[in-house]
Amino acid sequence: MSKRDSILIKGIAILCMFFHHLFYRETRYAEYGFTGLILNEDITLAIAKDLKVCVAVFAFIAGYGMIIKLKSAKNFENITTIRWFVLNAVKTYLGLIKDTCFLIAIIVPVSVIFNLPKSPVAVWGSDGGTVEIIKGVLANMTGMAGFFRIPWFIKSWWYLKVAILFILLFPLLYMVLKRCGGVFLFLTVIITPLLLGVNLSKDNVWRYLPAFIYGMIIADRNFIETLSGWIHEKSKRRIVVGCLLVAIYVATVYIKHTIGFYYVTQSVQAVIIVLLAVLYISKLKKISVALALLGDNSKYMWLIHTYIYGQILSHWLFSMRNIWVIMFCLLAISLVASVILKEISNIFYKRLDKSLHKW
Repeated sequence: MSKRDSILIKGIAILCMFFHHLFYRETRYAEYGFTGLILNEDITLAIAKDLKVCVAVFAFIAGYGMIIKLKSAKNFENITTIRWFVLNAVKTYLGLIKDTCFLIAIIVPVSVIFNLPKSPVAVWGSDGGTVEIIKGVLANMTGMAGFFRIPWFIKSWWYLKVAILFILLFPLLYMVLKRCGGVFLFLTVIITPLLLGVNLSKDNVWRYLPAFIYGMIIADRNFIETLSGWIHEKSKRRIVVGCLLVAIYVATVYIKHTIGFYYVTQSVQAVIIVLLAVLYISKLKKISVALALLGDNSKYMWLIHTYIYGQILSHWLFSMRNIWVIMFCLLAISLVASVILKEISNIFYKRLDKSLHKW
């Protein structure tokens, strides 16, 4: 899977995330009287809820990317030392929180200046005052809010805790993968939370760890490249594999709604979305270009979109009623905001880097 493929997949995940966040609450249907529904309200609502698979897709990409990064390092066979993993974990972590530090420094003052409902006082300072606000700001900037049970200023940032745990767990998981094999690692990840009595319908690292593991195993075994080469030889194989992937996806949706196993079904769905994207969607030039544009800006779009529709444009956006118009408007606004903020962020960090080098 190429870097372009991973960006395209992130674009698909962002589309899933936006639809999920906008339309998974039943109360909004009654409040705004949405139109343009997919057949009816119940089906639209069910699809919106199921599209939370976007989190598992991002978890898969994280696991896949970490293995590819490890493989691409110089002297790959000789660098898997504790020191290398520690340095890599620190670098990955800093890359993760670089944008949250920048955004909190902008979003919090904007909320105060424009007297928005979600102010620092409302989120962190109702009891402890200034000290609690400072703690809240720092915890959100560094992605540590979830570890210390400090409220997120933007609720969708909860995934930062999971992402940080992936970074910390990766060396251990990689060691098990190389010494015991992918099957043992996957079964361990599946069985352990059941033995511990973890609620796997809730958002926690256990729910998304199988998808992360799938990403690691598939990258380690070059599965996508092998499958792509195999179906490329004959068009009939491409058709059969495509139909099989769609059938498995439908089956996982049925299993999820009848039996459960969220952490297993969503992980399988994430793998199927990745395979369909790489093997089929990437061949559609215009669609892949559009998805790549979203994927290239996916991080900022994830970080800011709930703030945009929740704090700034909520009534205006939902008053449009048509779900596709609402979706398009939020995508467009978030994309433009993302491009601008990312450019400002890059300029800021380049100047900061130059200043530090002068010292």
